[in-house]
Amino acid sequence: MMEFTMSRILLILCGAILLTAIAAPTAEYFEDRNCQNMDDCAESTAEMLNVFWYSDIDILTVDGYEVIPCGGGSLRVSGHVVTLTDPDGTEHTAITDAEFASDIAIGRDDSVIIGRGDGVLMQLSPRYCVRPFRICLCLLCCCISMSRPGHFHQFL
Repeated sequence: MMEFTMSRILLILCGAILLTAIAAPTAEYFEDRNCQNMDDCAESTAEMLNVFWYSDIDILTVDGYEVIPCGGGSLRVSGHVVTLTDPDGTEHTAITDAEFASDIAIGRDDSVIIGRGDGVLMQLSPRYCVRPFRICLCLLCCCISMSRPGHFHQFL
């Protein structure tokens, strides 16, 4: 009976050593893969802004949870540079053709509305009626009527 117990203890010990030997390189592999994924996310965000820049669309809503792959990260657009920062503080940059009037920074839980104005893209006020069913952020009397859904209050 003692031999059986000793063999089980030895088997558990060997299994723990084997798991430790495999876990370290695997964690490093996935960490490198995540960094590559952040570079890809920065490139795809820059490409999304390029598509918006060359399209006829007037307004783009960017939700942080859709462009930032992990919690604690942030996205900053300054000039023609898109910078995606991971939770460790490592910055991943990409270049976009779009020209921005001012810097835009959002976190994973944030949302921003980007629009056109005077040949540049800019962050618009959140006072934009986005749905035709009386759901409006500006809360003005003109928004209560459903006759003008999607109207724009930039200069209020």
